[in-house]
Amino acid sequence: RPGVINRGMWDPANGFPFLSWDPYLTVTCEICNVDKDDHLVVICDKCHSGYHTYCVRPVMVVVPKDDWLCAKCSTGQPNAIPFGEFAAKMTISDVEKYMHLSVLHPEDIVSSHNAFRYIKSDWRIPAPIMSKQEYDKSLISFVAAMHFVGMTSYSEELLYPEDQSAKKEMNDSAIDVDTIRPLSKRNAEIFRAFKNNLKAGAFPPIKVVHDEHFGFSVEAMVVMPPHTLIAEYVGEVVTMEQSDEIRSDSLMVLLNTGKRESSLIIDPTRGGNIARFLSGINNRSLVSRRKANVRSLRFDLDGHVRVALFTSRRVEPGEKLQYDYNAGVKGKSLEELAESGFYDTSNFF
Repeated sequence: RPGVINRGMWDPANGFPFLSWDPYLTVTCEICNVDKDDHLVVICDKCHSGYHTYCVRPVMVVVPKDDWLCAKCSTGQPNAIPFGEFAAKMTISDVEKYMHLSVLHPEDIVSSHNAFRYIKSDWRIPAPIMSKQEYDKSLISFVAAMHFVGMTSYSEELLYPEDQSAKKEMNDSAIDVDTIRPLSKRNAEIFRAFKNNLKAGAFPPIKVVHDEHFGFSVEAMVVMPPHTLIAEYVGEVVTMEQSDEIRSDSLMVLLNTGKRESSLIIDPTRGGNIARFLSGINNRSLVSRRKANVRSLRFDLDGHVRVALFTSRRVEPGEKLQYDYNAGVKGKSLEELAESGFYDTSNFF
């Protein structure tokens, strides 16, 4: 690379300005040993070995901006505690402190899931967990996962930090390049009731789990009917222009105006909820697409764009919740997907 040469060395021919040196020119992936896709090779900051983002486990969606250590070098690091061990130390008191929630016995929580007589097109409010043991296990998994990935705050609402240029008034559904349709009056009522349930501590019957090869995912704890609301996708709202500086694998498009300075992205890196932990499918694989059991929907509520995740079919206990991260953009090239803030999922399992 230019600048690597020591300009203080003796150079009677003045040749240094015309020389360049790339110390990683011959680096190949330690896992597959194939010399290709240089733009998708990450370099360990300790041993300087290279790895394809799609060869490491879990698969990396984006190249990290900060220092990164490979699996060999991260072993024994102070912050390299396995998630299972980390989660085992969490208590319900940690949940109350982190979520600002007075955790009650599930039987004492008033839920509105039975307040509606649902018809086929309705969203459904999930039936809450009634077992105290399972309820605590669910919430502890939420908080452990959020803590583990570095989220400093929990929120069920979109966040507009003062230190960001994105403001709430910029979130105008009328200026999106796509037609953002408002919810039906009935689904808007159901959605608001769902959000009130969350404030009361009535959460969907799900838990966050972790696998060293696949990363985080979310599992159903009971049967969940089609159209059951899982979560609103929330986090800090930034402009698409600002998102260039963010190396997160959990960004979600909120508003697409066709202009990077006014399009909005949801970034749950610092704050948000468990929506970021739902798995993505490989939308270039028919087998993987068939595993999708959740849908995402951008919709208009009071003039602002919101994003909801809900089941697209009956989900069985223990089944992982998965959806298409790139829904609605079929036919676009990888470059177009990246420009739009979407992800290349071609290497997902």
